[in-house]
Amino acid sequence: MAKEIFRTLVYIDASNIKANVGRIDYKRLMEYLRNRYGSESPGSLLNVKVFTPILVNARNTRDGFLQLLKGVGYDVHITDAFINAINTRYKDNSDMKIAVEVVDDLKDELARRFVFMTGDRDFLFVIERIIHADRSVEIFGPASATCSEYRLMKGFIEIEAIRGIKLAEEKVFSSYKNMREVMNSS
Repeated sequence: MAKEIFRTLVYIDASNIKANVGRIDYKRLMEYLRNRYGSESPGSLLNVKVFTPILVNARNTRDGFLQLLKGVGYDVHITDAFINAINTRYKDNSDMKIAVEVVDDLKDELARRFVFMTGDRDFLFVIERIIHADRSVEIFGPASATCSEYRLMKGFIEIEAIRGIKLAEEKVFSSYKNMREVMNSS
């Protein structure tokens, strides 16, 4: 009997995770994902995509982090982040990029399992599409900020339940304006 080859695709919404969980150990997360999905059968393939925002005009401030992600095995997708005109709100386009990537990946017949790491309700339509395509979906969401629809899905897991994943915060900014001031001063 021939081995069935299939792909598990993981989509990490880094801005949602950072905002709701805090800093996580991406090396440990990759180890967890490889153990959970990469070794389940000899024919399984794992592709872990992390979508991480970087402030426009501040790309060099995250080079070390991006190199770490790539070195551990992540497929890194940089999304543009902006601070609004009055310097009070940070916004990025990660959700749109993830959605487009998922729709493209649905064309791959080997892509059988789609795993999301986000609590963001914006992916409901995309998840419905995956289910209608007869593929499986799993969600890992922040304990404090995951929409109720995801929590009701079979196999939902709180990200914080992954042992050793959460790191202590280095610096807490009282506002995005303060974050921007620190970034511009360095």
